Amino acid sequence: NLNIEFQESKTKVDKFSMGLDLEYIEAEAKLKMLELENCGESVVNLVESELENEFRATQKELEEKDLVDSDDDLAPPTIEEKK
Repeated sequence: NLNIEFQESKTKVDKFSMGLDLEYIEAEAKLKMLELENCGESVVNLVESELENEFRATQKELEEKDLVDSDDDLAPPTIEEKK
């Protein structure tokens, strides 16, 4: 009888432990998703910045060759301006 109670208690502990393991795994997965989301935003910002720098350099070259006026802002609309 004591052995049966012990087995039942052990089963309850095992189920509880598995539940905690699942919660931990879910929390880790959510953390990884947030990290990936932040990484994605960083990549977008980096690419946008590089494109703006490249555009400004090209615009400056055109100005130096007198192909555009320096007063003209040929910059494409930013993400904020598009919204």
